[in-house]
Amino acid sequence: MEIDELTQSLSVFAGNDFDLDFVVRTRALMGVEVPVRVWLTNEESPQQREEVAIRRVIAERSADSRAMKITLTAPQAGSYRIEVAADRQDGETFLANNSQYAFVDVRSGGGRVLYLEGQPRPEQAFIRRSLRRFPDLEITYRWISQDTSAQWPIDLGDLLKPGKFDVYIIGDLPAAAIGEKQWESIATAVDGGTGLVAIGGLQAFGAGGYGASTLARVLPIQMANQPAGDSQIAGDIRPKLTVVHPITSLSPTDLSLATQQSAWDKLPPLVGASRLGQPRVAPGISVLLQTPSESPLLVVGEYGGGRVAAFGGDSTWRWWRRGDDESHRRFWRQMILWLLNRDDDSAVDIAIDLSQRRFETGDQTTWQVTHSATGDAKLSIQIIAADGSVTDIPNESIVNESPESGIDGESRSTLQGSIPALPAGIYRLRAKVASSDQASEKTFQVLDNDRELARPFADITYMNQLSAQTTASGGASYMPSQIQELIDRIAELRRTSSSPVVEKHRLGDTAATAWPLFLAILILISAEWILRRKWGLV
Repeated sequence: MEIDELTQSLSVFAGNDFDLDFVVRTRALMGVEVPVRVWLTNEESPQQREEVAIRRVIAERSADSRAMKITLTAPQAGSYRIEVAADRQDGETFLANNSQYAFVDVRSGGGRVLYLEGQPRPEQAFIRRSLRRFPDLEITYRWISQDTSAQWPIDLGDLLKPGKFDVYIIGDLPAAAIGEKQWESIATAVDGGTGLVAIGGLQAFGAGGYGASTLARVLPIQMANQPAGDSQIAGDIRPKLTVVHPITSLSPTDLSLATQQSAWDKLPPLVGASRLGQPRVAPGISVLLQTPSESPLLVVGEYGGGRVAAFGGDSTWRWWRRGDDESHRRFWRQMILWLLNRDDDSAVDIAIDLSQRRFETGDQTTWQVTHSATGDAKLSIQIIAADGSVTDIPNESIVNESPESGIDGESRSTLQGSIPALPAGIYRLRAKVASSDQASEKTFQVLDNDRELARPFADITYMNQLSAQTTASGGASYMPSQIQELIDRIAELRRTSSSPVVEKHRLGDTAATAWPLFLAILILISAEWILRRKWGLV
């Protein structure tokens, strides 16, 4: 058994799904079911090891390779170690390659977004394209076609399971498409802290029947059921800012209202929009964008513990088509981040980066430590083995770069060096401020991948399988402890076995056949001469 080609390291966001890809190689296990288990270990508590997945592999050939993909959900923020291990099989003596490790850094701040749409229009395609550019956002899209209206309400099943998503996007979808019971589930989720944004469309807001639905009390606008013809604002619309807000700030250099409005004025106008109605009167509700005639275009607010937004536009895709994809991405990302209502806690005082997290003995692997330059504070760099023994990296082997000012204005310094030669095992690289308890660690693995030692013993299982294929002809396998039985078996076969002997006889090889043959030839020659003489031929 061998686990191979597992990704060395992954960086994911808490709560998001990620794929674990690897290859399972088997030898002499054709038809045998082999359990492959995935174990998760929190680096802060290495003694706690949890089995998070199991798959069963059945080899179809004597030597087989099987590519596998397992989808996992990232745990809470922290550093983790994932081990993919195949169970030991009978007769297996070399187990070092039965498992392989991957190292996972889980960051907080990610979000899972469910997008419900009723029309496969350009707006939904470009919103999804923009949001998928960001690894911290996981987008699940569900299109509910108008052609299935006879089957409405559609059952969304586990998609509305509590806690499954952090933000809902409601597109051009009639309220009847999923039914009042499921809208009630969405309202309950928003009340518990999930974000929600509804965007414009011909079947959105009042025109889609939302005025009589549960969502009417969730969205920050007053809705009434409207005919489709009265629900739209026709013509080109250039949005006007009312206040500076994190969602609508398109210029990162200057947060003044005039500068932000100038950035919006450079964008292509929206092609019409949905009429939102007046904002509801409640604390926290605010109009961020409006039309030149002062009709609400983007209204935000809160519902229970969640944030909500109503955006009448449905043609921001034109920004991308006209070449300003950056503003499109910025606007929709800022919308989702505001709905998530999460603080950015990604900044760290000490950051460690390794060129490789899993490498063989003798490989050159470098590390880099970036930290805040606070006076004369010095860092010690150490390598900690699995048994707790500590090896200090000497200062003379560390390159200390000059402090630089980061984008936040804070001065940061960078240390660089190489991992020294280490025996095979699991290690931690620790960077610690000498004068305090502030420290950061990153785990890595050193492999002893000597090809000559990879199979130091005969593959007994494989030999048994080969001998089994010749059983009908007397083939069998014997262990060293059965040597006397093998000798007795050979002796028995020699006594009972028979070998065919082929004998050939040719006329004239012996005296008994040579003389008669000679006389017959002599008579034939003499008879020929007499006849030829009689007939006058000689």
